[in-house]
Amino acid sequence: MSRSGKNYTLRFIGNAPEHQRAAVRRVLLVGIGYDKETKKHRCKIEEIKLQ
Repeated sequence: MSRSGKNYTLRFIGNAPEHQRAAVRRVLLVGIGYDKETKKHRCKIEEIKLQ
């Protein structure tokens, strides 16, 4: 799990209402990139499990 992904997730959950915070146990992070020069796409998918 990436450190930046976990930090973002914790900030996101911190802004959610209390009843939603208790329900979140898994978060799916998705990053998509496109290089205009090579015309290639990149995708990274990561699942973060919270305690």
